Amino acid sequence: MALGASGATGGRRGFTEDTYQQLESLFDDHVLRCTRQNWKYWYFSLLMRPLLASFQSSVDASSFDDLSRSVANWVEQRLSLSLLRPAAVRALTEVARRTPALAGETSTEQTQPPSMAETALAEAAKGSSGGGAVTKREEEEMME
Repeated sequence: MALGASGATGGRRGFTEDTYQQLESLFDDHVLRCTRQNWKYWYFSLLMRPLLASFQSSVDASSFDDLSRSVANWVEQRLSLSLLRPAAVRALTEVARRTPALAGETSTEQTQPPSMAETALAEAAKGSSGGGAVTKREEEEMME
């Protein structure tokens, strides 16, 4: 991939802003759908979202050859274990911050904190462009 005049890679070549918004919307819908099937998928999505952003900024789709080459470079540069480990730690930190994962028995709240399944579904719905309405049946299936 050639460097631009500024020294930055031209990662967005060949993609329109609409394409990026569509990709993010598809990802949000996918996460919500999978989280409804298994609430634990939301954890995985916290690791995947930064990778999606990295992919979007690194891939060149101006031709099939450029796409193939830039995807191969992205995989080599961004999917190494040495980079994924800190990303996993950040994702787990985010889980602890956004859910009752660390609430335990020492919680001073009078009310019961929401379950992990409820929290995961609510968080997945926040990022969804599809509104995120959950049926009672889906909610009960997640709680099992």
